[in-house]
Amino acid sequence: MLLAPLAKRLKDRIDQAMWQAHPWMMEGAHALDMQRTTFANWSRVDVRGAGVGVRGIHPDLIVGDDVLDDDNTLSSAQRTRMERW
Repeated sequence: MLLAPLAKRLKDRIDQAMWQAHPWMMEGAHALDMQRTTFANWSRVDVRGAGVGVRGIHPDLIVGDDVLDDDNTLSSAQRTRMERW
């Protein structure tokens, strides 16, 4: 799966903030790559690009940034599809 450049940058910012605020969570991390960080306490951050399926994942919190653009909001059907996603 191709990961959007913005998703990578936001994930880097999350990791940097965690290194500063709670270095023990990063030092004991169980997974650390471009798409996922699993911290020492097994909490996890995953990043995806807009419109990417995440079957089987049941997140506690979703943060979306700039998920709408001209290509996915031109028609009512496209807007409905993005809202359901």
